[in-house]
Amino acid sequence: MILAILVSFSLAASTGSSLEQQAPDWPQVQKLAREYSRVPSCDNAIALISALPDQPPPIRHRPDAETQTVLYEQVSLLEARMFHGDSCAVRLAFKLLNVSDAAFSEDLTAALGALVSTRPELFMRELPEARQGCELAGRFSVDYTVEEIDHETRLRIGRLREVSAPGLLEIRNRCIDVLEAEK
Repeated sequence: MILAILVSFSLAASTGSSLEQQAPDWPQVQKLAREYSRVPSCDNAIALISALPDQPPPIRHRPDAETQTVLYEQVSLLEARMFHGDSCAVRLAFKLLNVSDAAFSEDLTAALGALVSTRPELFMRELPEARQGCELAGRFSVDYTVEEIDHETRLRIGRLREVSAPGLLEIRNRCIDVLEAEK
């Protein structure tokens, strides 16, 4: 078994392939993000999603400041589109979590969490595909007061309880448990 692993590693090294993650083409990502801003279609969202990494890249491959700014500028547009039921915008918001920095990440997670009160079924349908947990259901704007968080938590739990789609009941119950544990 160890010999097979060594042979595989040796072959990968000799053929020039790498086990290391490649850096995304950040200028291309910027171009696609600007195009999505100009025409926020599902096709443009999917193109941008495809250009983004599937997992957070190592520090040396993280986006530069200009790319972060261009991507961060998408948050308001994504929020609006998500709340109108655009599943491609939801997928893009989830994918952007892989490259977002602190403030960017806070805004994205708050927007995704808020989706539970407006479109709980959409949130739950996209959650497994994004490989995210129900903890996002309990993310709130940093500007919320304790009272606002308590009110919003109760609202989100109520909205989740309204979902009766058979394929979503397990996720629904997990998300409710997460929110109830945070009360």
